[in-house]
Amino acid sequence: MSLTALAFAASYLSGLLLALFRNPLYGLYTYIAVFYLHPPARWWGMDLPDMRWSLLAGIVTLIAALRAEPLAGRESWFGSRGVKILAVFVAWFWIQSLWALDGPVHREAAALFTKYLVLFYLIYRLVQDEETLQRVMLAHMLGCLYLGWLALLAPPWGRLEGVGGPAINSANALAMQLNVGLIFSSVILFHGSKAAKVMAIIAIPLIVNGIVQTESRGAVVGLFAAGGVMMYLSPPKFRRWFVVAGVAGLILLVQIAPQNFLERIGTITSAVDKPEEMDTSSSGRLVLIEAQWEMFLAHPLGVGHRGTAVLSPMYLDESLLAADTRVDGSKGRRSSHNTLMTVLVEQGIPGVLLFIPLVWWAFRSLQKIRQADPKFESGFATYQAAVGGALASVLASGMFADYLKMEIFYWNLTLVAVLADITARYHAAAKPAADEKPAPVVRQAPRPASRG
Repeated sequence: MSLTALAFAASYLSGLLLALFRNPLYGLYTYIAVFYLHPPARWWGMDLPDMRWSLLAGIVTLIAALRAEPLAGRESWFGSRGVKILAVFVAWFWIQSLWALDGPVHREAAALFTKYLVLFYLIYRLVQDEETLQRVMLAHMLGCLYLGWLALLAPPWGRLEGVGGPAINSANALAMQLNVGLIFSSVILFHGSKAAKVMAIIAIPLIVNGIVQTESRGAVVGLFAAGGVMMYLSPPKFRRWFVVAGVAGLILLVQIAPQNFLERIGTITSAVDKPEEMDTSSSGRLVLIEAQWEMFLAHPLGVGHRGTAVLSPMYLDESLLAADTRVDGSKGRRSSHNTLMTVLVEQGIPGVLLFIPLVWWAFRSLQKIRQADPKFESGFATYQAAVGGALASVLASGMFADYLKMEIFYWNLTLVAVLADITARYHAAAKPAADEKPAPVVRQAPRPASRG
């Protein structure tokens, strides 16, 4: 066994044991580490047993969390409107199993979303204060630093593919994940410990380089969307630093980006401004969206997960379908490349009526936190800016790819509930002192002068 594999196995086992016998948070950190390291995709993973590393870490963390004493006075995880909407969304997935066009794939997706519901419980249950929230963001930043390091070692030609785990293996998905790591890094740079700030300084160039190597237009759009949301949600005294960091990041991106990346980014607006300059991937996406609208009209209750791919041969020209590599003689397919259209076609009207309110709840909650946060002028408020920016990045990038199943999106939805809870408890703790009336002044009658 290689030293790398041995070190991973020892760290993994230590994390699970610490979760069971010391603090469940170690299990959560182990889960995040496995998400980014993903042993089956690494050369050193060949020396390890073939097992469900993430699943085992999740189960152990759940057991440890159920054994731990809950924080007194904290609202139940199911008290959040967001988790209720998500629970109904998951239930709708299971109902759709009755008619989904690709039953096995759809049931697998339903199980995945059920896992996200459990993750919502775990994250909310374990992330109880500002310090833990920062550590979770730091863990994701370090994971993206690792992905950035792998990107730096990758061959310098072509788009960066196959670096992430199974959920972030494509160039677009990897870029979206790195976006979130970059957003978390910027907040840690302003409001982290000295050691965390040093790690952020190291991480940011590697993450930016990884985004450039993916050549993802969606990632660039996502970063601009994140910047706008972060400017709105951040405290005024931190806003100028975000502007400085954004400009510095843009300069860094332009300096290290090759010419082909800049040319590819320049085609983002071609579909509107100069249709004749639009590349084949852009034109194919627009045609696919038109076809998906027709699919929706024919199936208003949705066709189940990956239903777009199943129906695509009936709605698209064969030239727009993926190359057929199957041996059964069936036609190629075309999957969805837009998150909202995915929901519309595959989950139908009920899915849209749940997904849009879920997103609305998240951003409305962040806005309420901004208004009610008694510590809004402190660095704590930069965390809500980071979570809002991360959500905006995923949603904006989702105009170019299907990110409905991306785990980081549901992590950040949960962090919205965590931020709301922390802010409410801060507010409740400060309220008695603010509402306390001064003690009445008791005036005593003057004593009569002594006669003596």
